[in-house]
Amino acid sequence: MEESRKRAKASGDDGESVDASSSQKDPPASEVVDAAMKIAELQARMETMRVNHELEMDELKAQCKHEADELRREVRTLQSKSEDLKSALQGAYAIMAIEDTPFEHWRNNGYDAQDAVDMQRYLGFFKETIQSLRLGTVSQSFRRGSVCKSVDISLGSNSADHDELLLPYWKEFAAALKHWSEYHSDGSYLEVSIQGIEIPREVLDILRPAFEQSRIKEVFFCSIHQPGDMADFVQKVLQTNHGITGVSFNEMIFAQEDVKRICSAIKSSDDLGRTLISQSGREPPESRGRSEEAQATKPIAINQCSRT
Repeated sequence: MEESRKRAKASGDDGESVDASSSQKDPPASEVVDAAMKIAELQARMETMRVNHELEMDELKAQCKHEADELRREVRTLQSKSEDLKSALQGAYAIMAIEDTPFEHWRNNGYDAQDAVDMQRYLGFFKETIQSLRLGTVSQSFRRGSVCKSVDISLGSNSADHDELLLPYWKEFAAALKHWSEYHSDGSYLEVSIQGIEIPREVLDILRPAFEQSRIKEVFFCSIHQPGDMADFVQKVLQTNHGITGVSFNEMIFAQEDVKRICSAIKSSDDLGRTLISQSGREPPESRGRSEEAQATKPIAINQCSRT
């Protein structure tokens, strides 16, 4: 009986083994191929999504950078305008703070009534010129149009000696030249003309840094009777400001040594187009009435000097 049980058990185990082995068959080849294709498709889709995501992120980064750059430019523009307005206001306040010179001051200094009136008008015009530089409203040059703006400090047909009361005007004029060049030039230049008013070394020392640093194309001086100081001024300005292409004088007599200095400064310039022209028709007061022997060594007028 025990033996039969063993045989039955053994028989049952064998049956189970046969059934288990028969149920573990490999899937069909078509199913394997389909699964592999689906996996490859999913992987390709994931890679496409990854690449698209990176492209989108790059576009967003580029857009953000562009917008940030635009904002920075706007901020700089606003800062520049703010500095411009601040400087212009400071200049306007400085001009307003200059007290008008009373009529009696000029009369007490030897001016007749008409000349005293002309000096008051001249100073009013001087203030307007400074304000136009500060505000960027300088008129266009008749000869050059929009390329150049014209600045004229002139007494017309009159002439006047220097006065200490004029120093604040010259200081503000120098500051206004630099202000215009920094904030209002927009690629253009200035033609600066100073006529009929004496400019001693003290004033030239005030003007020289502004003439060296500002966007000036041409300068013109007339009826100024300190030729030695003027020659030194012109020499230093031309050696520094290579934007100046023309320097003219009228009714001014220079010593030969001064002529050489000015022409040397022009010839040493990198700008081949620079010229120096003088249309001087009268001798300085100190040379009038000298003997012929003294006249032989008198100062001379510059006719033309240019680099060849």
